[in-house]
Amino acid sequence: MGRDRRGVCVAVLAAIAVGGCASPHRPEVAGTAVAFARAVSAGSTAEACRMLAPATREELEKSTDQPCEQGLAGAGLKASGSVHGIQVWGSQAQVRIGRDVSFLAEFPAGWLVTAAGCRPRRANEPYDCLVQGR
Repeated sequence: MGRDRRGVCVAVLAAIAVGGCASPHRPEVAGTAVAFARAVSAGSTAEACRMLAPATREELEKSTDQPCEQGLAGAGLKASGSVHGIQVWGSQAQVRIGRDVSFLAEFPAGWLVTAAGCRPRRANEPYDCLVQGR
């Protein structure tokens, strides 16, 4: 019986260790999402644009027919509040700040925002985002 319990404990500890591997990026993800929200709120659109994923920045410029800074200024983002939810799935993440949701992805340069100003729709439907890539 002692060996069986020890084997179960080792298996549980291994599962916890493997499960924990998904979360080391949480501070980086939250930091990027908060920095982006603060830059947008402060009107520092050039700084916020540097935190957008390339495809998101490209889509914003294409859809607004303006440089990123101007397109972001007119996007209607109102990020405010505190972080109250972070989920990380490998190289993808979701951060809830106030009532809005941001999505991020890990790139060689770090975590970048792929969508922002997102609100959930009905069940099983994609989020409605003010800024998003393709």
